[in-house]
Amino acid sequence: MNAPDRFELFLLAEGEKKIEEKVYSGMSNTSDFLLKKEDHTLGNLLSEHLKLHPNVLMAGYKRTFELFLLAEGEKKIEEKVYSGMSNTSDFLLKKEDHTLGNLLSEHLKLHPNVLMAGYKLGHPNVPELFIRVQTDGTVTSRDVFTSVCEKLINQLEMLHQKFTREWELRRIANTGAQSDMQANGL
Repeated sequence: MNAPDRFELFLLAEGEKKIEEKVYSGMSNTSDFLLKKEDHTLGNLLSEHLKLHPNVLMAGYKRTFELFLLAEGEKKIEEKVYSGMSNTSDFLLKKEDHTLGNLLSEHLKLHPNVLMAGYKLGHPNVPELFIRVQTDGTVTSRDVFTSVCEKLINQLEMLHQKFTREWELRRIANTGAQSDMQANGL
């Protein structure tokens, strides 16, 4: 079978501890526990059971970002010129999924020099995204890919600025409304 062995995701290296405790200095009687090689299933289960204990005030878990962090020396994007079609390249994006694949492929299709753009995931358990881009030959696939990525980054930055501005304006308006209510004795 071409799928990676799932149990390897949960095996510890020789001498590696399963649980590590880090006492949290910002709050008394608080510790963070790191459970290595576990997923959100166990994290959620432990968190919910800890909340039921009468002496526990707060319990939660954070999912690890191993699926998103690159290993040392690992490249985020690799380009491979596709020899089966002219003016075509395959881009391999590590640690990415359908979210970025759909976003990029749809924006690539809007580019005037792109003849074809599509994406696929190799396997659900392997976070690798393949994007194939074919251009009309006036520009390279790499130039189009770079251009679309830069344009998307700029659009997302503008969205972030507008959202932050609206959020702050709403917060200021709500603060003013609360002050008016307090002044009127409401």
